[in-house]
Amino acid sequence: MSLPPSREEFKITNTGERCLLIIYLMIVLFSSLIGDTIILIASVRYNAIKLNKFIVVVMQHIAVCDLLQSISFILPTITSLIADGWVFGELFGRIFHISDVLFSYPASNILICLLTTSKLLLLKFPLRTGHWNRKAAHVVCFLVWFLTAICIQLYISAGSDYVFYYVTYSVNAYVTTNEYITAHAYITGIVPAFTIILTTVFILHHLYKARRISQRSGGTL
Repeated sequence: MSLPPSREEFKITNTGERCLLIIYLMIVLFSSLIGDTIILIASVRYNAIKLNKFIVVVMQHIAVCDLLQSISFILPTITSLIADGWVFGELFGRIFHISDVLFSYPASNILICLLTTSKLLLLKFPLRTGHWNRKAAHVVCFLVWFLTAICIQLYISAGSDYVFYYVTYSVNAYVTTNEYITAHAYITGIVPAFTIILTTVFILHHLYKARRISQRSGGTL
């Protein structure tokens, strides 16, 4: 893996700094593994999360995304920091990169966008969203996974070189066709992020109005 520049000027030469980063990433890794596992077990096996069923299923898919990112990015990064280089070979470098950057991370963005949008719709149109159930949520979430899988083809068809990148201590892909990068960024990053911010603002505004109305009528919210 030596075709594109690996940016060795960003290599962490201070052992203490590298150890601190390793400790931090290990905390993130274990927090993710434990937290996401609890969410999945509590919601799937024990039905302990008492929220709208549609929302709960979307949360389950987001937890799966988080677990994939922990395994395909955080764990290899910790190993690379310990070894001060890439030790998994080119094949696993491609697999980890596709699994994290091109699959689980974009899917997570779109699913969080789906979560905030569905919350807003449930608040604004409670009677029209009464038929939203687990099955419908799984169908929508699997469509998100399918869309993300299609977006992977944008990179594959563009052709890319893979190299260990010292900026992130992970393997990155270098795509030469800018149109594919732009399309992928808009579909899986920019548009979902903008939608998340916009829907969150509308949700907060709706809750603020509901609280004002509740206070005027002597209730609580």
